[in-house]
Amino acid sequence: MEYTADITLQTKRPLTEDALFDVAEIGGVAVGQVGGRHVEITFTVQAPDPAEASARAIRTATERLAGTVVAIEVMTTAEADRRASERPQLAGVAEVAEMLGVSKQRASALSKREDFPAPIERLSTGPVWRKGDLSTFALGWQRRPGRPRKPTQATSHAGD
Repeated sequence: MEYTADITLQTKRPLTEDALFDVAEIGGVAVGQVGGRHVEITFTVQAPDPAEASARAIRTATERLAGTVVAIEVMTTAEADRRASERPQLAGVAEVAEMLGVSKQRASALSKREDFPAPIERLSTGPVWRKGDLSTFALGWQRRPGRPRKPTQATSHAGD
């Protein structure tokens, strides 16, 4: 049976780009920061049961990178696919702009409104929202085309 393994390793040596590529060659994804000692690896493994899948996954990962396994999750590939399909669709400012048909600058300004959904996370690249939350906002948003008018000021004329 095919299993998907998610392993988190604390490495003995700082990570290099070559080490991350070497781990990725096992047919999965390796996420870690060059110079760091923490890496998350996801790949598939063939095994008769979850216990053997765990053992094979640990052996495969630690043969590529010396370190201590700090977390492992093994599930059938079918279960991993099911979970992936249930993950919420996410959006950043660019996706918000596209959904609402406005510029990124306007989307950013709209996101500061009181009635705009709160982001689920703020990353260094900006806020992130669930698309479903944004859809609810978009349905109720009253878009007014064009620039808002500047308020007129009463002017006094000399000699009046």
